[in-house]
This record gives sequence, C-alpha cells and structure tokens, in this order.
Amino acid sequence: MALELATTIIYGDGSVEFISLNPGQVRGSILGNYPMGNPMLGAVIGIENDYKAAHANLEINLQKELDLLSSQFPPLADTAAVVVLERQVSVINTLLIKKNSELQTELKAVKSSYSIGKLMATYNATLLNEQVASLLERQGKLNAEITRQHAAIEAQRKAQEAARVQAEAKRKAEEAKRLADEKAKAEVDYKAALKFTADFYKDLAQKLGGQLAGQAQALAASAQGKRIGNAKEAMAAFEKYKDALNKKFSVKDRQAIAKALDSLNKEQMAKNLKQFSKAFGYVGKAIDYADLLTEIKKSYTTGEWSNTFLKVETLFAGSAASALLAVVFGAAASTAMGAVAFALLMAMTGAYIDEALVKKFNDAVIAL
Repeated sequence: MALELATTIIYGDGSVEFISLNPGQVRGSILGNYPMGNPMLGAVIGIENDYKAAHANLEINLQKELDLLSSQFPPLADTAAVVVLERQVSVINTLLIKKNSELQTELKAVKSSYSIGKLMATYNATLLNEQVASLLERQGKLNAEITRQHAAIEAQRKAQEAARVQAEAKRKAEEAKRLADEKAKAEVDYKAALKFTADFYKDLAQKLGGQLAGQAQALAASAQGKRIGNAKEAMAAFEKYKDALNKKFSVKDRQAIAKALDSLNKEQMAKNLKQFSKAFGYVGKAIDYADLLTEIKKSYTTGEWSNTFLKVETLFAGSAASALLAVVFGAAASTAMGAVAFALLMAMTGAYIDEALVKKFNDAVIAL
C-alpha cells in the first residue's frame, strides 16, 4: 500500500503539512530553559534511552508484531510459494496502515505539544517513521519476489502450453499419417479384393460355365444396399424351385459336396470371407459362419433347406445382404463345388435378395 511521506500530516480535507522531526533541537530547548540545573534532565535521558532501545530492536519487534498479526489471518487453502508471499504482503500492508495512522497522530502531537510532550512525540514519530521505512523495504522485496515468481510461473505455463501445442501437433500429424496410411492400405486392399472377386468369377466361368458365373455376379450386384429379411418369405421363394433343383442333385453329388464341406480349409475360408467382405463393402460385425455351413451341408445331404433358412435369419436378420453373400461366395471359393451344388447355394441366397434370380439359377441348372 502506498503511503505519504512519513513527516507529512495529512488532513481530512486533503491538505498536508510538513513537520520537521529534530529531537536534538527539542532537547536543547528543554535543557536551555534551566541554566542553573535542569530538573527535566532525567526525563529527557529516559525518553532518549527508550528510543535508543526501541531503535536497536526495531526489526525484532516489527517481526513480532507481524507474526502476531499473521496469526489473526485465516489459514491459507493454497500453500504455493507465491500465495504465501502474497499473504506476507497483506500482513505488512495491514501493519503499515496501523503504523501510518499512529505516525499521523504523533506528528500532530509534535505540532501541538511542548517541552517533554513534544520530545516524546518527536521520538515516537521518528521511531514510527523508521518502522514504516522498514516495512516498505520488506514490502518492496516481497513484491519483487512475487513478480519474479509470477514471471517464472507464467514462463512455465507458456513452456507447458508450447509443449502441449507441439505434442498435439505431433499427435495430429501422426494421426493424419495413420489415417492416410490406413486409407492407402484400405484402397490397396479394396483393389486386391475386387481383383480377387473378379478372378473368382473368371474361375467360376471356367469351371461351371459363363451363365452361372454371370448370374453369381448379378446376384452380388443386386445384394448392394439390401438387408436380410425373414426366413418365411425367402423359403417361399425357394420352395417354388427346390424340387427341380434337388432332382438334378444326385446322391453322388450330395456325397461329394458333403465331403468337400467337411474338409473345408478354415484358414482359407477366413481369408476368402475377408476378401469378399471388402469387395462387397461389408463392415459390420464379425460373421460366425461355422453353424451355417453345418446346416448347408445337412441341406445338401437331405434336400431339406428349412433349417438353413432359419439359421440364415438367426445369423443375418437385419444385416446387409452382402454379409450372407460373402459367406456363400467364400464357401464356394474354398471347396470343390459342382454346378448343381453351386446353383442350389446361390438359389438359397438369392431367395433372400432377389426372387427373379432364384428362377434364373433354376433355369441354368435345368439346362445342364
């Protein structure tokens, strides 16, 4: 807190009056009035000695006052160094206000008193002036340290913020690179999946004929954007052609496909499923195809497909039709499957996707 000059009286109307503190002059005036021996000498010496003792112990006594005053403040919730320093400044400011008020009182006494009273007021004002000067010096040092610590805290904050910004920029750059790498890999994988699927159609054409291969490709195109419905409707579409398809499926064919499915390479099936899923844009939940293939094998063996349709509904109801297509194409690519077996599998799948294609697969088999 800023104070006026220690030897200046400040009046309520804002006016000021300079008071000269000269205890030696006052002492001389007192003793000069008694040339034959001064009865006031003892009092003068006592006042001077009191001042000298107080002056000698000024810093110690000031610290005691500060400690007492500090104990009257509420405990600090935050004990950070700069907060402790700011509390010390607050304590000093409080004592400065008190000392300055006392100094004003003594200065007025210096002006209005005489003899011993004037001398005592002069020494009191001098001591208070010294105390105020000491407190101001302490305050200045503390404020300088507070400023330094605030600057250090701010510098640390800026350094931490700069480090945070740098780390965030690095993280974003790494994330951008990761996403770019993932995108590039996804594009490469997608192109590879498309090639894999194209090769699958080509292989189908060579082994089973261009008509079945073309219809399989048409089924894949028709599946885009569609979802698996209920088994009852799909089964109704399939039932129209089931008997004709089963008639083309000999006991030897049934045994062959059952054996092929039993010996299916699961690792190869998983790879094929992954490729077809990418090619058809399927990104849903993982497909648990084992139970479905078990039902398909039973259906091939018995000619009864109802359980297979129910299993499809259980596994894929509401899912993208491309998920089912990826499984059946994956199975076809992983086993040695004849034309009739393939057509039956495609007809079952087509019943969930496009009934018109079921008829086309049926017609293709009839023509064999």
